[in-house]
Amino acid sequence: MIRDWSKCLVFLCIFFLHSIILVGQRPLQVLDSLENSLKTDSLTLEEEFNLLLVISSKQLNALTALEYAEKAQELARILDKPLLKARTFEEMSVIQRLLGNNIKSIAFSLEALKIYDLYDEKVMKASVLAQLGTNSMDDEEYEAGLNYLQQAKTIYERNEKTFLLGLTFINIGEIHRLKNDLDSALLYYQDALDINKEIGDLIIEEYSIGNIGMVYNAMNNLKEARKALEKALMLAEELNDLYAHAVYLAELGLVNQKEGYLQKAEKSLLKSLHIAQKEGLKDQVRDFSRMLVNLYKEQRKYSQALTYQELFQVYQDSLVNKENIKNTEQLKANYEIEKRKNAIDLLSERNEKQEQQKVFMGVVLVFFIAVALILYKGIKQKTKSNKLLTQQKYLIEKKEEEKTLLLHELNHRSKNNLNLISSVLGLQKNEFKGHPAEEVIAAGKYRVDALSMIHQKLYTEELVTQVEMKSYLADLTLNICYSYGDKLVPHLDLDEITLAIDQAIPLSLIVNELITNAFKYAYQVVESPQLLVSFKEEANLFILTVSDNGKGFDQESVNENRSFGIKLINSLIVQLKASKELSVDNGTSWIIKLPKN
Repeated sequence: MIRDWSKCLVFLCIFFLHSIILVGQRPLQVLDSLENSLKTDSLTLEEEFNLLLVISSKQLNALTALEYAEKAQELARILDKPLLKARTFEEMSVIQRLLGNNIKSIAFSLEALKIYDLYDEKVMKASVLAQLGTNSMDDEEYEAGLNYLQQAKTIYERNEKTFLLGLTFINIGEIHRLKNDLDSALLYYQDALDINKEIGDLIIEEYSIGNIGMVYNAMNNLKEARKALEKALMLAEELNDLYAHAVYLAELGLVNQKEGYLQKAEKSLLKSLHIAQKEGLKDQVRDFSRMLVNLYKEQRKYSQALTYQELFQVYQDSLVNKENIKNTEQLKANYEIEKRKNAIDLLSERNEKQEQQKVFMGVVLVFFIAVALILYKGIKQKTKSNKLLTQQKYLIEKKEEEKTLLLHELNHRSKNNLNLISSVLGLQKNEFKGHPAEEVIAAGKYRVDALSMIHQKLYTEELVTQVEMKSYLADLTLNICYSYGDKLVPHLDLDEITLAIDQAIPLSLIVNELITNAFKYAYQVVESPQLLVSFKEEANLFILTVSDNGKGFDQESVNENRSFGIKLINSLIVQLKASKELSVDNGTSWIIKLPKN
C-alpha cells in the first residue's frame, strides 16, 4: 500500500519541476484557459511552444498529453533549437512512463541528457537525472535510483537551486522509505525541511511533513504520525492540493484504525474515497476501496465490505495486465500437468499390484491356472482399453483447451480493438467540443465501451462464451455514472444470472441506452437523482428494470421511434424476442421481459 502511494507522491514532486502551478483552479478550468490562450494569433512560435508543453503536463489523459508534446517537438524542429527539443524529450519521457513504456521513457531521457551535456546545461541535466531516479524507484531498482538522485543533488547544491534540492531530498527519502530504511528516510525529509527554512515553500513543507507522518505510522509511532499528518492536511488544504489531501487523510484513517477509533477511520477513508472519485484518481479509488474493505471486515460489517470490494474490483480489473494473465494461465497449466502425472503414477501402482496378485495366485492355486489365464487375458484387454480411452480423453481435453485458448485470444483481440475504437471516438469527441456532433460521438463511445466490457469479462473469466450478468451490469452501471462525473449512487438489485453472449450483448446495449438517456434528459430539474437497475429471474422470464425519478418520458416519441436511441432499443428488444413496458409516472421506468429460451 505504501509503495503504491509513494510512486504517486514522487511523481507529483517531479511534476512540479516541469509544470506551472495554478492554485485555486480546478484542472479542467486550467486546461480550458490554457487552450484558449493557444488560439491567440499574436503568439510567437516560441511562446506557442512553451504553452504546448504546459498543456501537455496538465493533461490527465496520457495519450492527449503525448499529442501536445509531439506538436511542441515539431515547433522545436522548425525553430531549430536543440535545447527546446530536449525539453520535449523530458516531457515525452514522463508521458511514456505513465503509459507503461519504460524503455521509451528511458530512451527519451537519455536523448535529453545528450543535448544538455553538449550545451553544458547542468541544472536541466539534473532534472533529467531526477526523472531517471524516479523511474528506477518505480521499478524497485533502488540503488540505481539513489545514484541518479545523488548526482542531481550534487548539481543543485553547486548551483544553489534550493527548491529543486528540497524536492530531491524528498525523493531520496522516499527510496529509503520503500527500502524500509525508515531512519534514513526521516533524516532526508528533515534535510528538506531544514533547507526550506530559507525559502519557506509550502509544497516542500507539505510533502516532507506528510511523508514523515507516513514513516511514523510505519514505525507504529502513532502519536507523532497523527501530529505530522494533521499538519500536512492543513497545508494541503491551504494549497488546494486535493491529491495530497486524499492520500494523507487516508493514512490518518489507518492511524485511527490502529488506535481503535474505527468510526474516525471510516469517516477519513470515506472522505478520501470521495475526493479520489471526484478528481478521477483511479489508483487511489482502488487503494482506498481496499482499505475500506479491510476496515469493514475487521468490524464484521460484511455488507459494506462487499460494496467496496465490488468498487475495488471495477478499478482493479482495469489494471490487470497481460503478464499477470499469462502467469495465471501458466500456474493453471502446471497444476493440470501435476494432476495428470499423479493419475498416471496411481495407475502404474495399481497395475503393479495386479501383477503381483497374479503371480501369487499362480503359485498357491495351481489348479486355478486355467481360470487365472482367462482372468489375465481379460485384465490385459481391459488395461489396453483403458489406455486407449485415456489417450482419446487426453486428445479431447487437449482440443478443448486449444478451443478455449483460441476463444480467450479472440475475446482479447476483440476487447483491444473495441478499446482502440473507444479511444479514437474519445479523441474525436474532444475535437467536437460544443458541436452538436459531440453528443452523438459520446453516445457511440459508450456503446463501444459496453461491448468492450463484455469481451473483457469473457477474457478474464472461465466462461468464454457466457457472461455473468450480476458483476457485468454492476460494472457497466458504475462506469456510465463515472463517465458523467455524477455523485449519484445507483441502486442495484441483480440476481446471479448467466447469459449466452448473443443475449448478453443486446441486453447490455439496451441498459447502456436507458442509463445514458436518464443522465442526458431525466435529471435536468431533479435535485436528488435516483437510478434503479434490476435484473431478476422469475418463472420462465428474465426481467430487466431500469427506472429513474426524472422529469418523465414522451410516450409519443417512444411509439414513433423519433430518436436513434429509441430505434436501437426497440430493434434490440425484437432481436431478443422480448417485450417492453414503459411507465412515466414520477419518472421513467422501463421493464424488459426476456424469455429464458
